[in-house]
Amino acid sequence: MQFWKVTLIGGLLLLLAPVPSFGQRLPQQRYTHFPWTYDRTVSAGIGAEGTAFTFLGRSRPDTLSGYAALAIPLPPIRGAIGGYYHQQLGTTQQLSEWGLGYTLFLPFTEETNLRLGVQQNWHSLRHTGQPEGGTPKPDQQLTSTDFSGLLRRDNLLLGLSMENALNKGQRQYNALLGFRELQSYSWLRSSSFLLVQIQDGRELPEFRFNYTGTVLNTLLLGGSYYKNGLYQWGANAGFKFFRSLWLVAGADFKGFTTQPDALELGLRLNVGRGRIRPAADEDRRSSRLWEEGP
Repeated sequence: MQFWKVTLIGGLLLLLAPVPSFGQRLPQQRYTHFPWTYDRTVSAGIGAEGTAFTFLGRSRPDTLSGYAALAIPLPPIRGAIGGYYHQQLGTTQQLSEWGLGYTLFLPFTEETNLRLGVQQNWHSLRHTGQPEGGTPKPDQQLTSTDFSGLLRRDNLLLGLSMENALNKGQRQYNALLGFRELQSYSWLRSSSFLLVQIQDGRELPEFRFNYTGTVLNTLLLGGSYYKNGLYQWGANAGFKFFRSLWLVAGADFKGFTTQPDALELGLRLNVGRGRIRPAADEDRRSSRLWEEGP
C-alpha cells in the first residue's frame, strides 16, 4: 500500500539523521500508546486532532503511572491550547510533571497547515526511600520550555521538537512521523507512528514504532517495536465507539516472553471540528456539505 511506502521512506530518513551528543536527561514518559501522547513531546500537535481528552494508566512491578491531557482548538485565533499532568509513583521516589502549551497554526490549504508550538513544563521529583546509614536525598524541582513545529496534511502528521530548549547541553530532540486511520481496505483503517528521541547523555537515539489497525471501525489491534530503550516490543488492543471514543489496553515486554513487564489501560475522547477522520468519512462529509450548501 502507498502509505507503507511513505512510512518506510520517512523512517529511513529519520534513522539516517545525525546524532548530536549531550550530557544530562529530563525524566522520560513511556507509554504503550505513545501516539496518544505525542502532543506532550511535540507540543505543536496540541489540537491537531480537534478537541481531545486522553487518560492513560500504567502499571509496572515497582511503579504506577498516570497521564491525563486536554487539547482545545481555538479556530477564531488560528490556535489551540492544551495541558497535561503526569504522575509516577515508585517504591523510592515520586515524579510529578505538568505543563501548559499553545499552538499557532498557519494554513496553506484547506487540508494542509503548519503548526508552531511552545510549552512550559514543571517537573518535581520527591525521594520517599530512606537510605541506610545515609542522609535523605533532597527533593528536586525543574522547569523546562519546549519549542516545536508540526505539519499536518489530511491524515499525515510530521513533527520536530526541542525539549528543554533554553538549557544548552541539556536538550532533547524528538522527531515524529504519523498517519492516522488511513483507509487500507473497506474493512480496515491503519494508523502507524514512528517517534525518534535523541536524549542528553545517550550515544544512540531511541526509536518507537507502533502500528494499529481498526477493523470494521470498531475493533483495534496493534503492536509496537522499540529500539535502544527499556523495552523490545509491545501489543495493544481495544474498541472504538461512536467514531469518537477509544477504550484500549496494552502491554510492553523487555524480551520475547509471554510475561509482560508493563500493563496499560487508556481512554481517549476525540470530538469536534478539525479531528482527523478516515478518507471515506471526509468524502461523505464533503458531499453532504455540498448538497446542503453553506
